[in-house]
Amino acid sequence: MIRPLSFAAPLLLAALSLAVLGGPADAWAQQGEVPPVLAPAPPNSAAPPLVVPALPPSPAVTRPDSVAPAPPVRVPEDYRLDTDDTVQVDVARHGDVSRSLRIPADGMVRLPRLLTPVLARGKTCAQLSDLVAKRLIKEGKLVIRPGQVTVSVTGPRSQRVYVRGTAIGGRIYELKNGERISEAVAALGGVTQPDRVTTVLNGPRRAAPITINLDAVLNTPASPENLPLEEGDTLTIDAPRKIRLFIEGEGPRGIREFDQRYGLKQMLVEIGYSASGATGDLRRARIRRKSNPLDPASPDIFVPVNLLRVLTDDAYDVKVQDMDTLQIPISELFIYVFGEVGGSRKVFLPQDRKWYLSDVIANGGGTTGGAKIGSINVIRTVNNAPVAKTYDFGKYLKDLDRGQNPEIQAGDLVFVPNVKRPDVGSIWTTFGLFNLLRSVIPGIPGSF
Repeated sequence: MIRPLSFAAPLLLAALSLAVLGGPADAWAQQGEVPPVLAPAPPNSAAPPLVVPALPPSPAVTRPDSVAPAPPVRVPEDYRLDTDDTVQVDVARHGDVSRSLRIPADGMVRLPRLLTPVLARGKTCAQLSDLVAKRLIKEGKLVIRPGQVTVSVTGPRSQRVYVRGTAIGGRIYELKNGERISEAVAALGGVTQPDRVTTVLNGPRRAAPITINLDAVLNTPASPENLPLEEGDTLTIDAPRKIRLFIEGEGPRGIREFDQRYGLKQMLVEIGYSASGATGDLRRARIRRKSNPLDPASPDIFVPVNLLRVLTDDAYDVKVQDMDTLQIPISELFIYVFGEVGGSRKVFLPQDRKWYLSDVIANGGGTTGGAKIGSINVIRTVNNAPVAKTYDFGKYLKDLDRGQNPEIQAGDLVFVPNVKRPDVGSIWTTFGLFNLLRSVIPGIPGSF
């Protein structure tokens, strides 16, 4: 007896015939679409079968640190891998393990057949190759021979060096492999007066800050101080800080700015101040400064300064602080000159050497054509009374008679008469001028 087929039998036969002969499913495939699945209709039902669309296939999952392969880039053998480096890991005869990837923020690389990631940060390519090979043997159960695993850099990360300081400004410099200090400074435009700047190199991989002689580095690239830069280094180049000095009294008055490294000697040289022709009393100068440099209202203190020694003794100098005031009192070492030698005037004596009659005449530009150089009078106070002596300067010029070229002392009055004037009257006129000056300026020193 033939048993009737169940309601599912026709569907089964239809599916088999479509699989063998081809049919609607092939048409769906040719159109690049997924054919719908027909749900079986219940028995004795006239309703059409329900069409259920199939789900699209899932896209392939790509690792976030996996990148397209690229040719290797030449880097130094001691190049240390870090975040954002792109490396190519090649395992010969095991292509499923080989891949190109970017080192993520945690510094770890992840490879097939390894149970745990491998630390790449701080490793060279050779060190990472050895480490990967050992892990493939231990965790991947692979037979790895020496040299079978290679790691190369295909995309080096951007390396930054921070440059700052008053001599160059704040900048971020993109470092190229192997660059040294001289190359980075040149690329940033250079530094004016490198012999005067202060340069310090510091970085996360350096044990301590390093002071650099930038002048030697720029003038001699082979200098041992021309160090290679590393990622994260900070190069500080500071111009000399300025300090302010006020000058009061017998000097170039006002406020001046100087290099903070200068002592008082170099400051005076820079402004052209010297002992020759100085009108101030160099031995009695002083510096006024605040007891607390950070508090302008703090009491003043005074530091005696022998400017004559500062200007003439190479081994002696005075340290100056910001906002110091140099006070130079007027000198009492002066003489008066009258007659046929540059006109009437007051002349300050130099404090670093002796002066003679020849110096007085030279200071006035020489005598006039009407000068009576054989009767030059030098008047000096002796026991509060003027005493005059006459010198034949012509004899000194002719015979070098030093007795006719006397030393001139503070308070002296030098008179060079005219050949047309009576000598006695001229002398007494000079005495009158001398006494007048003494009445105005009492205590003029001097004695024979």
